[in-house]
Amino acid sequence: MRRGGWKGLVLSLLVHGGVLAFLLIGFHFAGPAMPPAGKQGKPEPIQATVVNEKQIAEEEAKLKAREKRKREAEQARQRKIREERERLQKLKQQREAAQQAAVEQKRKQEEAAKQAAAEKAKAEKLRKQREEAERKRKAEEARKKKEAEERRKREEAERKRKEAAAKARKQREAELKQQLAAEARRQQAVEAGLLAQYKTSIAQKVNRNWYPPANVPDNLDCTVLVTQIPGGDVVGVKVTECNGDETVVRSIENAVRRASPMPPPPKGGEMLFDRQIQFHFRPNQ
Repeated sequence: MRRGGWKGLVLSLLVHGGVLAFLLIGFHFAGPAMPPAGKQGKPEPIQATVVNEKQIAEEEAKLKAREKRKREAEQARQRKIREERERLQKLKQQREAAQQAAVEQKRKQEEAAKQAAAEKAKAEKLRKQREEAERKRKAEEARKKKEAEERRKREEAERKRKEAAAKARKQREAELKQQLAAEARRQQAVEAGLLAQYKTSIAQKVNRNWYPPANVPDNLDCTVLVTQIPGGDVVGVKVTECNGDETVVRSIENAVRRASPMPPPPKGGEMLFDRQIQFHFRPNQ
């Protein structure tokens, strides 16, 4: 039983007890009612008892009404308490539902973010793989192109080398043929005495340009090597052997330089021209 119910019950018992005590005391002091004179044998009705019962009924009705109002008030209070508890419980459920919804939304957002990050990482990985594959493809194409270019250059260089070698071989063969022909003609000229004639003309021109010093031996005999260019211009002279002294040797070298240009080979001995020609200088013979 609720606390308010106990209070109402105690109050009701106290009220009923007070009313009953009042009636008993009042009935004791009043005593039995004596009939008035002239009316012996007909007692008067006891009005006090009727009045008291009516009062008791009224008091009981009032008490019941108060009890009813109290019960109704208590019931209303309890109803309000239940309603407030239900309202608070509903608010709590709504708050918990909102919190749960927020947690669920956050979880979904985190999962969506993780999925987006995973997809982004996957896309980035695929992009890098494609770039790497493209780089390797281009590198392979460049390597093949470079190898093809190097192979083409090697083949071109080999072709040119072979052409140059063939050309050089033909040129050497032609030069060899020319040398053989020149040598044959030279041999013929030598046999015909044209070389001796050519050297004699050179020695005679040198002799004409020679200023002999005072100590020249009577049997002077010197070997002279002359370096000339086409046209006979002297570009170098050296006395390799001589029975004269140093002064005589210098005078002969000076005579060769003054005799430049050297006379040409005799007619029919044009092949006898040589950049270096050697002759004997014997001015007294």
